[in-house]
Amino acid sequence: QTLNNPKWLLAFTSLYVIISGMMISGFTAVAITSLETRFELRSTESGSLYSAYEVAAAIIGIVTSFYAGQGHKGRYLAVSAVIIGIGGLVFALPHWITDNYVAEGTVGSGLCYHNATISQNSANVCNNLGSPVRVFLYVFIFAQVLVGAGNNVLWTTGMAYIDENVSPTSSSVYVAIVVTLAAMGPAIGFLLGGVFLNLWVDWPSNSQGILPTDPRWVGAWWLGFIVCGVGMLVVSIPLFAFPRNLPNFQKYKLQRQKATIGKSKVDKEYGNSIADFPKASKELILNRPYIFTVLAATSEALVTNGFAAFLPKFIQAQFSTTASNASFISGIIVVPGAGGGMILGGVLMKYFRMSGLSASKFNFVFGFLSCVSVLAFLIGCDTVPFAGANTPVGALTIQPIAQAQVGNLTGQCNGNCGCPQNQFDPICGINGITYFSPCHAGCQAINNSATLERQVFSNCTCIPSQTTANSSGTIQRTARRGVCAQTCNNMIPFLAVLFIQMLCTYVKSVPATQVVLRTVPESQRSFALGLQWLLVRLLGNLPGPLLIGLMIDTSCVLWNIECGERTSCWLYDNRQMGYLVLAFGLSFKALGTLFFFLAWYFYR
Repeated sequence: QTLNNPKWLLAFTSLYVIISGMMISGFTAVAITSLETRFELRSTESGSLYSAYEVAAAIIGIVTSFYAGQGHKGRYLAVSAVIIGIGGLVFALPHWITDNYVAEGTVGSGLCYHNATISQNSANVCNNLGSPVRVFLYVFIFAQVLVGAGNNVLWTTGMAYIDENVSPTSSSVYVAIVVTLAAMGPAIGFLLGGVFLNLWVDWPSNSQGILPTDPRWVGAWWLGFIVCGVGMLVVSIPLFAFPRNLPNFQKYKLQRQKATIGKSKVDKEYGNSIADFPKASKELILNRPYIFTVLAATSEALVTNGFAAFLPKFIQAQFSTTASNASFISGIIVVPGAGGGMILGGVLMKYFRMSGLSASKFNFVFGFLSCVSVLAFLIGCDTVPFAGANTPVGALTIQPIAQAQVGNLTGQCNGNCGCPQNQFDPICGINGITYFSPCHAGCQAINNSATLERQVFSNCTCIPSQTTANSSGTIQRTARRGVCAQTCNNMIPFLAVLFIQMLCTYVKSVPATQVVLRTVPESQRSFALGLQWLLVRLLGNLPGPLLIGLMIDTSCVLWNIECGERTSCWLYDNRQMGYLVLAFGLSFKALGTLFFFLAWYFYR
C-alpha cells in the first residue's frame, strides 16, 4: 500500500508518457529520413504512418473513454502500455528481416565510359519483383495502429484517472507535469535518436565508406524502437497494481462537483450501454465553450502534428545538415519551447488562480501570438546548386535553369556515357556545383585512394576548366565525392523564432485542458476528453502529417526513380518548401485563434 497514492501514480504515469513520447513523436520523426531512404518512401507515404496512428487512436480512444468512465481506469492504462510496447517492437521488425543496406553507387567506380549502354539487369529485376523493400510500409502502418490504439488511453482515461484522484486545486499541477513530460519525451527521443542516427543502419557492420553528411546515409533508426518497446512492457507491471479508486477519492469528488459548470444533466450511469452514446455526444456538442475549445485544439494540432512529424527533415533540407544534427537541434528546441510552454501555462494557472473564463481569454491571446511567430518558416537557405535540378548540366557557373530542363540530368557533355538514372552517387565539382554521379559529371578517371570518402575524380567533361586569377594555368576538371557545402547563416534566427512559436503554442495546453474539464459535469469528464481527442486526431493529427508530407513532396526537384516509380527525394526547392509550409501553418493557426475567441465569448 506504500505506492497507493497520487504521487506514485504520477511517477509511473510520467514514465509511461516519457517513453511513449520518445517513441511516438521523437524516434518516429527522427527516423523519417532514414526510413524514406532505406525503404524508398515518399514523404506523403511516411506521413501516412502518423495518420495510421491517429486513426487507431481516435477509434479505440472514443470507445474506451466511453466505457472506462464507469470502469477500472488504472487497468485500462496498464493494458495500453503493453499494446504500445508490442507496437514498438513490431516497428523495428523490418530491420531484422531484410538484407543489409547497400547504398547506391558504392558498387563499381561509377565512371563515364563513352558509347556505353545502360544495363538491362535492373529492368529485369523490376519486371520480376518491383521494389521489394517498399512492402514494409505496411508493417510500419500495422505497428503504428497498435501504438495508436494503446497511447490514446492515457490522454482520455488516464488523465481522468489522475484528475479524479487528486484535489481540484492540485489537478492543474498534476496535469501540467504530465503534459510537460509529454513534451520532454519527444525531446529526449530527438536527442537520443540523433546519437543512434550517427551509427550505421547495420551497426556494428561498417558503413561502406559513406559518411553521415552523404544523402545516402541511413542511421540505426531501429534502436530507439527496441528500447522503448521493452520499456513500455516494464512500466505496465506497476500500473496493473493500482486500485480502481485511490484514497480520498470521495472527498475530491465532492470538491469537483462544486466547481463544475454546465447545464448538462446526463445521468452518472451513462457508459453502461452503447445506447447512451448519442445523447451523451449531443450534450457535449451543444456545450459551446467546450466544443469551440476542442475545435481550436484541433486546428492547432493540424499544424503542430504536421510540423513535429517533419521538423528534423525540414531542418536537414533547409540548412544542409546531417540527419543526426537535425535531430539534436530539434530536441534542443522542443525541450525549452514545448516543455517550458507547458510548465509556464500550468504555473500561471495556479499562480493567478485562473477560472475557466480567464483560461479561455488566456488561450485567445497566446493563439494570436502563435500566428505571428509562424513566420519563422520564411527564414531558410537557398537550395544547393545541383546540375540538372536547379542549374543547367555543363554550366560553367551557377545560373538559373529553364523549367523544361528541371530533372533532366543528361546534356552534351555526358550524353554518350550511358549513365544509369537510379544510381545516386553525388560528387562536388570544382565549380561548386553538385552532380548526380561521377558518370553524370562525365568523369573518366579516379584516384586510388583507399577510402571512399576521399576519392577525387578527374577528366570530368561536364565540369568546365577554369583559369585562376593569378596565373595562366587552368584548374583541372575535378570533383570530390559528396554534396557541395553550403554557406548560410540563417539557422540561428530560424531557431529563435521557432522557439517563440512553440512557446506560444504549448503554453495553452494546460489552460485548454482545464477549460474542457471545468465546462462539463463529473459524469462526462472521461467521455468529454475522449470526444475531444477523437476530433483532434481525426480532423487535426491525422491530416496534418499527410498535408505537410504532400507539400514537401511538391517541393522535390530531384526524385529517386525505382522501376519507373518515384520513391524517395534527393533534393528539394527550399524556398518553395518554406512558402508552402508557411501558408499552411498561418491559415490554420488563424482559424484556431478564432475558435479560442468564440470559446471565450460564449463562456462569459
